[in-house]
Amino acid sequence: MSDYLTSPAADYSRLRDLLQAGLWRDADEQTSLLMLEIARDLRLARIVSSKLSQRDAEWLAKLDYLTEEDCQEFPCQDLYIIDRLWNQYSDRQFGFSIQAQLWNESGRDYAIFADIVGWRQGSSDSWVFYEDLDFTSNAPEGHLPAAPFYSANLAVGWSAAMASRLRDCQN
Repeated sequence: MSDYLTSPAADYSRLRDLLQAGLWRDADEQTSLLMLEIARDLRLARIVSSKLSQRDAEWLAKLDYLTEEDCQEFPCQDLYIIDRLWNQYSDRQFGFSIQAQLWNESGRDYAIFADIVGWRQGSSDSWVFYEDLDFTSNAPEGHLPAAPFYSANLAVGWSAAMASRLRDCQN
């Protein structure tokens, strides 16, 4: 049921303002903060309704990055809002739906996808550090948002999970 509800804590006005101003890095970091805030709400609900050990519950509550499960359970409405804002203010250059399209076009191949969006260059050992990403309008299509995935140093894997979630939300 929570799949289609917007997180009550989410406020998208700052993200909108940053995107409208073309402040791509700040918008990327704000996207990560928003998504983590929403994920924490979901985690709390999971902790309350599950039989996790105290230690596991504390660990889950303190995580400062998105997990694969967070991506798989991310509320559809929140995902749509974030994606729509990125699409609108980047003229469809950036956003999760763009990444999902490129993920499918890459044959769902991690290396090819990462090369296309500019998160990897040349070989499997040439992953681009977050600080070295291109936060300009000249960045490759689908380059952003990246911060929600980079915070765990699992950029491609979690972006694939988010692409899958977007597809699930559309069905």
